[in-house]
Amino acid sequence: MEESAAMKIEDALDQSRKLNFRPLVRTIYRVPDLLRKVNEEAYTPLISIGSFHYRSPKLQSMENFKLRFLEDFIKREWQTSRMKLDLILLENQLPLFIIKKLYELLPLKSTSRYPTSFLELTFNYYRLFNDQRKQRSFNAVTEMYSATQLAEAGLKFKPISSGSLIDLKFNEGVLEIQSFTLHNTTEIFARNVIAWEQCHYQDEAYNTDYFVMLDFLINTVKDVDLLVDEKIIVKGQGTNIRPTLPNNLCTGISYGDVSDDYSDICRQLVDFRKKRWYVILKSSLRKDYFRTPWMGAATIGAIILLILTLIQTVCTVISIFK
Repeated sequence: MEESAAMKIEDALDQSRKLNFRPLVRTIYRVPDLLRKVNEEAYTPLISIGSFHYRSPKLQSMENFKLRFLEDFIKREWQTSRMKLDLILLENQLPLFIIKKLYELLPLKSTSRYPTSFLELTFNYYRLFNDQRKQRSFNAVTEMYSATQLAEAGLKFKPISSGSLIDLKFNEGVLEIQSFTLHNTTEIFARNVIAWEQCHYQDEAYNTDYFVMLDFLINTVKDVDLLVDEKIIVKGQGTNIRPTLPNNLCTGISYGDVSDDYSDICRQLVDFRKKRWYVILKSSLRKDYFRTPWMGAATIGAIILLILTLIQTVCTVISIFK
């Protein structure tokens, strides 16, 4: 009986190994619930283009306007901008095999692989800037300090605009990191690219690595203010920065592993802060006791009074024993 049960389990395991739980190519993904519940609006289109939201009651009123939008696609700038966003929403993808077939009818032939959706096309475009990608590490970052904690240890932040999100450098107390511009549409774009990587490119989630690094650096509003002052986070014109936005972009995702560049720099930053304990102590004293001239004078006066009291106590004890 036991041998029969063991054989059944072994056969089931053999069958499961033959199954492909992760198809190599998909056109449309469902956003994981852990990501969707953080901000559902970031994944919901204004106009249904793909099949997932085609019969959504909330979008039925827009169905009659699709032809009008097509006519005014170029003329009306705000609609064009919004439709561009709709084209990169993870659940609003339209298969491009029809366009591929039409393209193949042209005399010009190409052997290159076609993207399966506009979102993959967008992802591949930004991946061009990350041509220095390295093998990812599977060692989780277990310890990291926030931006203000690192600044207390004397760390300087330097924004760079190299175009590559993984171009992160730490040298002689200076952290060079790609600047991040926040616009009104940044959250929608970032969340859908992160969701795309989580579903389709988990082994190459380099854009997610960047936002994970921001998540490590940001724990409070003070961290956001510091990174804004240092031009790491740039506020776009007419954009209101929600203090929690850069921090919660990674809410609901699994990031147990990051690229070697990021994990190594995290370890270097932790070591940097631990070795600079004297700078942290000096900064803490300055902030808590010498913030203003009056606070400094009061602190010095309290120290002198404490010393005099201690001397008086010692003299009293000596006189008693005499």
